[in-house]
Parts: sequence; C-alpha cells; structure tokens
Amino acid sequence: MPIITVTPSCSRQLQSVADSVARSKKIIVVTGAGISTNCGIPDFRSTDGLYNLVKAQYPNAVVKGRDLFDAVLWSDPTSTSLFYTFLANLRSEVLKVKETTSVHKFIRTLAETGRLQRCYTQNIDGLEEREGLVMNLSHGKGKRKRPSPITVDDNRTDQEKGCQVVQLHGNLKSLRCTNCQMLTTYTPSAVRTLLSGVAPLCEACQIASECRQAAGKRGIKVGHLRPNVVLYGEEHPDAEMVGILAEADIKAAPDLMIILGTSLKVHGLKVVVKEFSKAVHAKGGKVLFVNNTPPTDSVWSDVIDYFVEMDCDVWVADVKARRAAIWERQTKLPVQKLTKAGAVAEKKAPLRDKENAGAKKRKILEPKTPGGRSRKALGMNSTLQQTPPSSRKRDSKKHNILCIPPTDSEPDAHRTPTKRRKITKKFIIESPPISPPSTPTVKGGRALRIEVIVSGPEKQLRNEIQIYEDNDGSNVTAWSGNAGYRKSEPNPKPGKSQEAITRRKSLRNLKSDMVTAA
Repeated sequence: MPIITVTPSCSRQLQSVADSVARSKKIIVVTGAGISTNCGIPDFRSTDGLYNLVKAQYPNAVVKGRDLFDAVLWSDPTSTSLFYTFLANLRSEVLKVKETTSVHKFIRTLAETGRLQRCYTQNIDGLEEREGLVMNLSHGKGKRKRPSPITVDDNRTDQEKGCQVVQLHGNLKSLRCTNCQMLTTYTPSAVRTLLSGVAPLCEACQIASECRQAAGKRGIKVGHLRPNVVLYGEEHPDAEMVGILAEADIKAAPDLMIILGTSLKVHGLKVVVKEFSKAVHAKGGKVLFVNNTPPTDSVWSDVIDYFVEMDCDVWVADVKARRAAIWERQTKLPVQKLTKAGAVAEKKAPLRDKENAGAKKRKILEPKTPGGRSRKALGMNSTLQQTPPSSRKRDSKKHNILCIPPTDSEPDAHRTPTKRRKITKKFIIESPPISPPSTPTVKGGRALRIEVIVSGPEKQLRNEIQIYEDNDGSNVTAWSGNAGYRKSEPNPKPGKSQEAITRRKSLRNLKSDMVTAA
C-alpha cells in the first residue's frame, strides 16, 4: 500500500490524522533528534547536524562525522579523544536548554491521559525526564491503568508507571566504567578531564585494586569512565530489559504508532519499527511518520500509512487546534464520603424529590386469593384497623360478598408472611339465637339460612338471614338478625320453565338490599 503524503494544505487529511490520535488508547511513540532541534540541540544528518559540526570543530581530523558515533572509534586514540571532547560539549549545550519543545509536552500529555503505551527514543539528551516521564529501565513494564479522574495530577508512583521512555542509545546523565560497568554521575573534575580529551579513571576500580594490594594480592585492572551512550555496533547494556519491554508492548496490541523526527536509518530501529507496525495493523490502527524529509517508499511502503511533511512542533500545534480534547483531563468533583451513622440517618430521612415522593404515594396492588378474589372483596383488610364497608350498592357480579371466610385448613401459600401474620386472628363472635319472624307461616314452608360477614372497626359479627317461602309461593320474606331488616314482596307465578330463574333473581336482589341496609 503506498504511503499517503500529507502536506500543510491538506486540511481533510490532517483532520483524519488528528482524529486517529484522539480515538487511540494505546500509542507507541518513536522519536529521533528532530524533536529537540527547536531547543537548540542539533540533529545528526542535516546540514547543521552533529556530523557537520564535528568537521567544523576538527577540520584537521581524518575521522568522519558518522564514525564519531560508531564503535570503531575505540581503535584509534585520536577519534577516542575527539569523542570525549565532543560529548562533553554536547552535554553542556543540553544543560543550557531552559524549556522543552511541544513534542515533549505532547508525549507527557499522552502519558497523563492514559494514551501512551511507551515511547522509544534515539535521543541521549533526556529532555523527556524534565516533563516528569519515567526513564528508569529498572521500573520495568509498570501497571497498565489510566490515571485517576479525581485529581488533575497523575498520582501514580514510578513503579506503577513503569519505564515510560526507553532510551535506545543511552543518555548523557551518567558515566559508565569500561571494566566494572558501574554507573556514576558527572562531577566537575570528570567534566574537565573529558573536555581535555581524556577519560577519567573509575574510583570504584581504584579502591578495589588498592584493597587487594594492601592484602598482599595482585591488583586488578582499573577501568575508565566513558559517557553512558550506545554507539553503532555496540550492544545496549540493558538489552535484555529493552527486549522485555518491546515484547510486552507488541503483545499489548497498540492501535497507533507515531514516528517523529527520525530518518529511520539505524538497523536496530528499523527492526523495532517494523515489528510494532505489524501489531498496530493487526489491531486496525495506523502508522504516522512526521518529519521534514520523506521516508524511502521502497522500504516503508508496507509499514507507514501517512507521511506528514511538517515540522514536529508545527504538527503538534495543528493537532491541538483540531482536537483540543486530547489535552483535557476528565475530572470529577470530590464527593464527601458518608460514615455508617450518616448513611443510616440518610436512609431514615423522608423522601424529598418528587419522583420518590410520587413512588411513595403510588397505590400498591393487593394479592388475590386462589379463587381470583382480592382481600378487599372478601371483606378482610390487610391491617388490624378495619373499616366498615361502603354504603353504596355493590355489583354482585364483580363482588361476591355472600361467602364464607377462609378457614385454617385452606391453603395460604399465596399470602405474604407479613399479611398472613395480621389476619390469622379471627374476630367472629357468635350472635344469640335468632327467632324467626312471626309474619310468614313456617308450617309447610321452606327456610333458607345464609350467613353474611359484615366488617366492623374492632370485631366481625355474623349476621343470619333467613328467607321463608310459603307453600303456595305467594310471598317471600327475608329477615336480618342484626339490622332488623324486613321486606316482603309478592312472588308471581310464571310458567314452570321460568319459575326457578325468577326465584333466583328475586333472591339475589333481596340479598343485595339486605347487605346494603346492614
């Protein structure tokens, strides 16, 4: 797939690149000397780079600029002396830098927002450490988690962050002994010795040799302190840890890789970038290359997706203008934690909001009995404070009140434990014997006895309704023992086919009226 070239005039493609950065969650960043040029630190291969600077400072030297950073310089004392002097001057230039570039701040922003998987740099200036990024390889991979949204600052420890920036070519922060590989810091005397073109001796090796000689043993070799940088052709002193981090990042499935300010000429870096690009493409991500010089299309056509032909700092400013949300942190207001006593008090407090208040007033449906009748229809209230039934006439089709209340033997699996506890007691009081009325003739007549449960505020009384029918069927008389209700109406004599139906209707109307009066 050919590389898509993006120029400053391609607004739509620049927006697409900015959107890719904003959507990504695991970003691999590879940087070179081009990101530090705006700080006053020269790069390597440009017209004002370090290679041409070496030739200007040492015109009579036969060594080439590239050979000054190759492992072959150790074979020539002149090139070795030039190497010490040049790196001592370069370190003094780095110390004069007052502020880092926009790219360094962009990398820090990616780390603070949880988007940075890891940064691999060829630079030895260590400017990323000024932005608070961890560059110590001993911290390893770290714990992959996003910063807390409670505070704006990243409150993770260095062990939790891990090594955020891997320096592939070493650093100018320390000196390394050529014999015992011990790291020491720069001292004023060591700096003066390096500026003169001579490497200082290792104090640890000197002390060990003197102790052996004092004990009557043979002295050991004393090493020299050289800048802790990795030259071309040398193996990284922490190559094992670098390999562990690179393998872990490949397994983490990054979704974007940004290459900034490097020409991709070093063989070791080529291998690392190609392996990372395979993982990014497998995830469906993109590979961005931001530099002033284009990459070789024959080598990087299957690796790089977008070539942004812009200065690194200018591109970062363009991304910030298009997607400013990348630089924003999602925070939340601090919430006061409730104690156990406060939680209990809040739970007992009355509901204040309208929604909960409405839910509190919402009518709760009553459970139904196995026969399909509710407790209210049966004349039983869920609470002990029972109210008398309404005086309005009820429809006998919907509410069958002429029924016997449930007994103890009736299954009550449908009742809830609370309501079952409240209705277990019976408030039925046996009424005194009821004498039949004197109006109808009982002799030869037919009597019907019906029990009606009438709810009262504190007790339930059982009313007996006796209906008497004369032998000739002319009168039907009903009498209520409790309310003293009496009604008599003539009973027509229809045909034999309609006699039973008419009698049932008359009885049902009488029962309804008697219950209303009671």
